[in-house]
Amino acid sequence: NKRITFLELLREKLQCHYMPVHGRAEELAKTHDYRENFDVVTARAVAALPMLAEFSLPYVKQGGFWIAMKGKEDISPALSAVKLLGGKLEQTISYQLPDGDGRTIYLIKKISPTPTKYPRKFAQIKQKQL
Repeated sequence: NKRITFLELLREKLQCHYMPVHGRAEELAKTHDYRENFDVVTARAVAALPMLAEFSLPYVKQGGFWIAMKGKEDISPALSAVKLLGGKLEQTISYQLPDGDGRTIYLIKKISPTPTKYPRKFAQIKQKQL
């Protein structure tokens, strides 16, 4: 909940329109209020890309984008999961931080609805990634 408090303060300071929500990603994505309801969903350093796709893409509405920021992780193993969940890789942006560490931003466009069986329960996702 500390992250939510920080994000609420940041929202006020930057006068941005977004809604911090506290809950488990795989549970909230099953609710009508959140599923396929957002233009943009972002995530960074939460999990490996196939798992992160299953957590994130169910929230993105058709025509919207999932933006994933990763270190040196290659997206190739996640492309089948992205496709299965209704996404398509649109753009890859690579850059270096001032300390020389590399980062990559993957821009995924939501082109079709995510099947309702996704996301699965966390134990299932962890046991067998898409």
